[in-house]
Amino acid sequence: MAFRFLLALSALGAALTALVAPSPASACGGFVCSQTPPPDPPPDFTPGTPVNQSGEAIIYARQPDGSLSMTVQIRYEGDTGDFAWILPVPVVPEISVGSDAAFEALRAFSEPVFRTTSRTEGTCAEVPECPAERIDCSSRSTDRVPIFDAAFAAADAATAPDMAGPVTVYAEGPVGPYETAVIGSSDAAEVVAWLNDAGFGLPEDAAPPLQEYADDGFLFVALRMATAASTDLIQPVTLHMATDEVGCLPIRLTRIAATEDMPITTYFLGEDRVVPTNYSMVRVPLEDTPELWTGERRWSGAVGAVVDTVGGQGFVTEYAGDDPDLDITLPAIDDLSDTTDLAIFLQALVDRGYGDASTTIPTLEAHITAPGGQSVLGYINCVTRFRTTGSCGGEPEAFDPAAIVASLTASETEPRQAFTDQLARVSYLTRMSTAMDPDEMTVDPVFEVDPAMPDVSNVHMAERVTRCSAAYYEAQAPIDLVIGDRSHRQREGTLAAESTLCRSVPPVCKDDGLCSVSNRHGPLSGLLLVAGLAVLLGRRRRR
Repeated sequence: MAFRFLLALSALGAALTALVAPSPASACGGFVCSQTPPPDPPPDFTPGTPVNQSGEAIIYARQPDGSLSMTVQIRYEGDTGDFAWILPVPVVPEISVGSDAAFEALRAFSEPVFRTTSRTEGTCAEVPECPAERIDCSSRSTDRVPIFDAAFAAADAATAPDMAGPVTVYAEGPVGPYETAVIGSSDAAEVVAWLNDAGFGLPEDAAPPLQEYADDGFLFVALRMATAASTDLIQPVTLHMATDEVGCLPIRLTRIAATEDMPITTYFLGEDRVVPTNYSMVRVPLEDTPELWTGERRWSGAVGAVVDTVGGQGFVTEYAGDDPDLDITLPAIDDLSDTTDLAIFLQALVDRGYGDASTTIPTLEAHITAPGGQSVLGYINCVTRFRTTGSCGGEPEAFDPAAIVASLTASETEPRQAFTDQLARVSYLTRMSTAMDPDEMTVDPVFEVDPAMPDVSNVHMAERVTRCSAAYYEAQAPIDLVIGDRSHRQREGTLAAESTLCRSVPPVCKDDGLCSVSNRHGPLSGLLLVAGLAVLLGRRRRR
């Protein structure tokens, strides 16, 4: 199991995460992706491949010091090594790394669920017995056929084993796997030029939307993957800022590199329900969408369709109620800093829950060198599986347990504890979602608290009703899916008079060497059955 956990982490490269903070104004920022080479590339600049944002999830939460954290999880299409992230902010933020486990926990707790109960209405006709069938029993084999399904056997076998000039640099330096900079200028073109000279590779069309924020006196936070990063897994980033805003979703810059109908999910942790102030509140007409229960339609598609009715600027509330009682913490691993045995070290990480943490693999790859030119991932999986280095090519050429412990403590242990503590301080969770096209991303959504709004459940019920009558057998009677006060026919049904349905019964051999189907046994047959069972039980006891 531990081996599979570690191996599975190599497939998580598609989930990219970053943590950002809102501004105290309605213009609150956005994200830009490196799509084209810069106008005047430096000699060592390598043009990147297109990177488009394909999804976003945000967690807003008030911190004990009064700051507001805005946690953003982003999904991209393209080479994550060419990813660049820009956020307009009113003041210089505090930047640190975080964990995306918080999103996984909130998503699982508040994901829309569609459940169905069943009942039968009325009384259906009784299914008749099938006509008697006489068959020749004389050549019937007396060998017993074992109760065994070959499909099960096959399944079992398969599962066996800064800067002078027009731009001011307020902060600059590495944060986790990122190169970061906080800069300011009244001229967005200068901002773009500075970032391109620094290797961020922004597209030229990033300047106009950036100018809107520069005119309002905003600073800009920029992050990109460090050149030394050897993994496609992008670690979350946390920005904390002092603001009275409940939340503002940076969206205007996102349109530069966003996919069509991009899904966005927001989570608000606080004491009351949150609603948008400048976007419409819309709802999916569940009573007219039975396909959500039958699996013929995805929830994201239904959200996109209803948001389109308000020009793409609306939110659907998916859950509003008590916040979850969740604990995503992991045990401390400081005691492992001096462990020199790699097998013991890796097993301890797995035993303490770090085996499936999103930053474990890139951290191990950065601080372990496998022997004989092996890939680090293959090597650590081998060592984890066999619990020894001897079967996997020998001792690692390099192994820095203290660096691994320090990195995982900063990227997983501390952020997870901070999120769990945050949940303990609040009592209410609001989850909303939308889906927007790039041309609809013209206004940054702003949110406010509205205690008067009711709770919203994420569990949606429907009833599957079998409509029985004397004209139908129950197995072929009409079936309706009832959602609220709406009924949707799922099966028209087949009349009993037009049906060939009948009840089969087991064959009984007769004295003439032939068999016929009957649903009755004579008195003797019942005694023989009891006698047979008695003999069988007697034999088992003697064994």
